[in-house]
Amino acid sequence: MRHSRRLAAVQPIADGINAPLARTLLATAPTPEQAARLTHPQLRAVLKRAGRQRGIDAEVERLHAALRALQMRRLPLVERAMGRQTLALLNKFEATCTAADAARFP
Repeated sequence: MRHSRRLAAVQPIADGINAPLARTLLATAPTPEQAARLTHPQLRAVLKRAGRQRGIDAEVERLHAALRALQMRRLPLVERAMGRQTLALLNKFEATCTAADAARFP
């Protein structure tokens, strides 16, 4: 599964894919096409939903550029299938994180 653009966009974020921002971004835009079309206001909303309170404007600019960077694309049908798979895997990951948090903090 190739989601290199979005994963590259979250690499500088502490905790990588485990970070709330990474998960919120993938949930908002599960396909490369959707990620590339995110506007500044939409990215600002993603950051706020992920709990970001400071440095929002700079992070919006960074994400906006990273999500539009050139990458290999797939046929639209393949990208949609990959997006559905991404959401299914993200839901499992969220459940695992919730269970781990519950086990850690009884």
